[in-house]
Amino acid sequence: MSSSINLKLGARKPGDAGSPDASAIEMERRIIWIRWLAILVSLGALPFLASSLNRQSLVTLLALIGLGAIYNLTLLVVLLPRKPQWLTSGYISAIGDVLLVTGGVAVTGGTAGPLASPFFLAYFVVTVTTAVRFGGLAAIVAVLTIALSYTAVVYYGERPHQPGDAHRLRRPHRHLRRFRRRPRQASGASSAGGARAGTRLAVRGHRRAEP
Repeated sequence: MSSSINLKLGARKPGDAGSPDASAIEMERRIIWIRWLAILVSLGALPFLASSLNRQSLVTLLALIGLGAIYNLTLLVVLLPRKPQWLTSGYISAIGDVLLVTGGVAVTGGTAGPLASPFFLAYFVVTVTTAVRFGGLAAIVAVLTIALSYTAVVYYGERPHQPGDAHRLRRPHRHLRRFRRRPRQASGASSAGGARAGTRLAVRGHRRAEP
């Protein structure tokens, strides 16, 4: 016997028209607990990342982990008991999980290249789990969110952060030209001084030669 997974373009329809079935709600509850496990693993990885990240990046990553904990707690306490259909549609978790992963990629060196961050593999996990749980349309939303958010990270990482950096990048040789002019002026002054000294010596020699 062989089994296959069929990805359909569209959100999975619940059994009842009014509310999602109990199995979908239970699946979302399990995914929330898996997020708690991922948050604990991320906290445990902070000491190992301290050697490759500076203090500001570590603080930013810790704040991002705290934001992920608040996001997961909101899903567990607010949305799951009151609006479970928002979670079973798949779009909130797809976009929220991708944005959290993008934040981790940006903090841990993702601007240098997609494989420079250890969090980059989480993109694959989020995309696959979203496709299996909610179908192809939610997976497409997750992929589009990955493309847009990572493009924003790369664009922000390449642009200058100081107000005067853009002006210096437009005219990178302005200071070099200024330093180049000074030797020319010095050489011109030395040549003029040498010419005057030579003239004086010539005049003195001419006067001595006269009877």
